[in-house]
Amino acid sequence: MYIDGITIGRELKSIRVRNGLSGEDVARKIGVHINSLYKYERDASKMNISTFEKLLRAYNIDEITFFKTIREYKGLI
Repeated sequence: MYIDGITIGRELKSIRVRNGLSGEDVARKIGVHINSLYKYERDASKMNISTFEKLLRAYNIDEITFFKTIREYKGLI
């Protein structure tokens, strides 16, 4: 199974929006520039793993749940 960076980025944005969080607040919380956060939400393929982990913590979601949600959405389960 392959999940591309665009799909990961879209899901990260979806989680942020569903939780009513602004991009500015999340960027500040995880220590990245707002433009970087928005870039990752468009395509997460160049995001390093530590930033990804910080985002998941900020959204209070674990990796297993995150990827399971994507797999369900894409009909891969």
